[in-house]
Amino acid sequence: MTAIYIDCTDLCYANSNTGIQRVERNIIRSAIELSESFGVTVIPVAYLGKYAGLRRVHKDKDDGLWKLGYFEKVYLSCLEPKRLRLVSKAVFPAIAVLLERYWDKIRYLLLPVLVLILPLMCFLSVLVVFCRGNSLKLEKGDVYFIPGPSWWVYDLKQQFVAVKSVGAKVMVLLHDIIAIDHPDYCDNKLSAAFSHHIETVLAYSDTLFFDSEYTKTKLKAYFLRSHIGCSSELVVNYPGFSIDLVNSDRSVRSFVSSATNDAYIAVSTLEPRKNHQYLLDAFDLIWHKAPNVKLCIIGKYGWKSEKMVERIVSHPYYGKQLFWFEDLDDNELLYAYRNAKACIYPSIVEGFGLPLIEALSLGCPVFASDIPVFHEVAGDCCQYFSLDEQESLVNLIVKDQDVDADAVSELNSFSWPDWKQSTSHLLKHMIK
Repeated sequence: MTAIYIDCTDLCYANSNTGIQRVERNIIRSAIELSESFGVTVIPVAYLGKYAGLRRVHKDKDDGLWKLGYFEKVYLSCLEPKRLRLVSKAVFPAIAVLLERYWDKIRYLLLPVLVLILPLMCFLSVLVVFCRGNSLKLEKGDVYFIPGPSWWVYDLKQQFVAVKSVGAKVMVLLHDIIAIDHPDYCDNKLSAAFSHHIETVLAYSDTLFFDSEYTKTKLKAYFLRSHIGCSSELVVNYPGFSIDLVNSDRSVRSFVSSATNDAYIAVSTLEPRKNHQYLLDAFDLIWHKAPNVKLCIIGKYGWKSEKMVERIVSHPYYGKQLFWFEDLDDNELLYAYRNAKACIYPSIVEGFGLPLIEALSLGCPVFASDIPVFHEVAGDCCQYFSLDEQESLVNLIVKDQDVDADAVSELNSFSWPDWKQSTSHLLKHMIK
């Protein structure tokens, strides 16, 4: 029986809830559910370097997230010893959130503790990982599939070589190549790592999957201008739709429901290409004409946006008509989509744009920037605005706050494949 090893190293380590992580989780869940009907075994794994190899990961019963054991996670963090914050978060998971948020302020205060404890815990993690053993080995005909950013976050070349040497296949889901085409929009380390590892992926992959035709076209253009040959099969596979971490036992916080109800929401990480500057410029114009309109930004801080953060939190409307939430869970995100006036997506460039599909699937109207990939994904179900002038978005909101009948009709006609349909398409290509 063919075994499909799904590498979710980054997912287990970061436990983030961005669009890419949501895609990874749902692919794993759906692949496991579909495995019997496709006659395959699906094994979620993490790569712990060339010495410890591939290890199984487990699904937490409480939060439904895929996780490494404590010592495995510490061991993985030790592979990047220069990233002291990551090692500290792995060793002290109970205060990981505080370490992430206040690291620059408290790291020197914690230094004596870190010097005493971190070396000991790293040594113990090495002992535990190698005593437990159980490194997984692929066989001929198996598939090693990477649905997220593990291939550029970690050095997987040794693993690729091992996979190919036994006659197994390497398959990668490439979400975008923005780090190559638009490095100024990206975190510098991200862009450098992506650019460094992309040629390895192209050299060893049997199949490359893409979230959109747009990204596939962009990669082909990269081949031409870089004079790179690639023998990989190129396949577009649109992701499904699911707000997958909803917990019926949790309630929506009152200040979140108050801020998001009847508001315009923008769901994305705070980073340059998401174009929050354009968004806030437009709303400064809107508030002159309609001061009661609400804007709610939903997403964690990403990178290169310190001035934008300062602009948001110092804005005279902050906490009144302007809100920013970094910590909404899926219950609250679901509430926001269902109760918002509309979702605004002003991105300069995207590989797909999952919040657009989430909003439309939940009946939330969408105002989106006029870029090719959004037209590919949403067609006529969005109202589009030009990024050349803020007035384009201002006019949409001021003149049409109550979405007109034609827009409602288009919205009601929107449908999107679920995750089982999307993952079935993936599996068919993996085992053919």
